[in-house]
Amino acid sequence: MEEPRVLVVVGAGASTALGRPHIPLMAEWSNILRQDLDEAKAGMPQALGLTEGLSGTDFEEIVGAVLRFRSSFHLNRRFMRLGSPTFRGVPTQVGDWMKAAEENGSHFERVLWKSLWREFGLAAIDPELARKAYAGLIDLLGIRSTPFVIATTNYDLAAEVALDLIGLEYTNGFDTATIGTRFLRPRNIVDWPNGHRDKVPVLHLHGAVGWYRKPGDDRVYYQPPDQEFNATLGTPAVIAPDPEKDPENDPSVGGIWREFRSALEGATHIVVIGHSLTDEPLVRALSASKHNRILVIRPDISDLGSRIPSAQGVEARFSAEPEDLEKLKGPLASFLSVRNRSS
Repeated sequence: MEEPRVLVVVGAGASTALGRPHIPLMAEWSNILRQDLDEAKAGMPQALGLTEGLSGTDFEEIVGAVLRFRSSFHLNRRFMRLGSPTFRGVPTQVGDWMKAAEENGSHFERVLWKSLWREFGLAAIDPELARKAYAGLIDLLGIRSTPFVIATTNYDLAAEVALDLIGLEYTNGFDTATIGTRFLRPRNIVDWPNGHRDKVPVLHLHGAVGWYRKPGDDRVYYQPPDQEFNATLGTPAVIAPDPEKDPENDPSVGGIWREFRSALEGATHIVVIGHSLTDEPLVRALSASKHNRILVIRPDISDLGSRIPSAQGVEARFSAEPEDLEKLKGPLASFLSVRNRSS
């Protein structure tokens, strides 16, 4: 019987236990960012609606709204005279407000990216915990010597750290130039018939720490993820938290999503780990892959039926702890034992 072709999809809950001391979930990052902003400019979190104890969903909505507001500044300035009853001039206070809003919005972005790079960068990952967790998962799935794909909505590089320590060669879509800048060129890195050319594709669906773009240039290039955010290097090539995001049409990660579609089309089994499934583009893509079997692993699966009705669920935590991995042994074996009609 043909070996299963496994696509592993990981969310924030798959990385949180692999950090030093842990990598934050969205709700936790909300509180961290709120403190960062307040230290930099007292009162800014309250002005943005970033109150203590926000849910991850509410946090993402606010961040997305602020960034969309920022992107409209050039239009606001262009058509400022529309706010004048006579269309002849603009009150001084309006210009002052625009200037302050632009400056504070720019400040918000700098703090946001600096916080993201710090909280999800290489230094935030415990390499040994990442290795143990992913090695245990790979062995339970029986895919150490067969082609598989990892797709992640996380900004951290825990999967790459783990694969490197396990001794499995991977590609995250960047070219292998040893001299000069490495650019993101993910075309055809997912290739089920040819075993992905003996590499594990790692698809960062929202981008990752270390990814930048230059102004006016859609090409994504790579900087070492152990460095702090540096605004002089360009704009972060990541999809910021935002429930209205459209990653498939984003110049940074659109190519990664095309590879994700190929991974979905070729997979026989999909294992989703630690994902809240509130990411609508991801849920739509998973729900549309009707010829795949889907298993969702997370501590609470009570709302799984409303997210992906066809999926199976297992209430479990993903970590390097032997007892957590042991809980996955039976469910994964049972899940993989059933083949799809297409396989």
